[in-house]
Amino acid sequence: PSNAGLTRRAFAAMSDSIPDLNFGDLFDGIAEAFPERTAIRFGELSCSWQTFAERSNRLARNLGRQGLQPGAKVAFYLRNSPAYIELFAACAKGRFVHANVNYRYVEQELFYLLDNSDAEAVVYDAQFRPQVEALKARLPKVRTYLETGELDPVLAFAELEEVPPLTLSETEAKLRELE
Repeated sequence: PSNAGLTRRAFAAMSDSIPDLNFGDLFDGIAEAFPERTAIRFGELSCSWQTFAERSNRLARNLGRQGLQPGAKVAFYLRNSPAYIELFAACAKGRFVHANVNYRYVEQELFYLLDNSDAEAVVYDAQFRPQVEALKARLPKVRTYLETGELDPVLAFAELEEVPPLTLSETEAKLRELE
């Protein structure tokens, strides 16, 4: 208890010198320190930290190119898979907001969540294509739909256009523009 106050004061004193970092920066830091170590293992498939960082950067950039700005909501209509964590990292890097969607939702529940979350992007597993297609006309706020790979979730976003990674200064500049 006596050390807690000291720690809070020490962090408060340092707060002006600490950059605005998030989980995306943490993932990139791990990738820089341990590029060849395994970041994701899913059954027999695996992905190194370097590959994970490159792919999540590419996904973040592509979502930005679709018009998403920091603070935009991205609905995750996915089962637990490597695509989920890649998308989570991409959202952190792009400063997008993660909105989880329960994959068991039926049409009205799904519509309610996607509409009321103000999602501008919906990323969904291929198996949920019929549910998403049935709702597209009723979701005018959604500007981007991205379907993950059906057979290989580790390579789900591999076909996205190659773009340079996001940098901290770029995302900070975008945040200042929105203020």
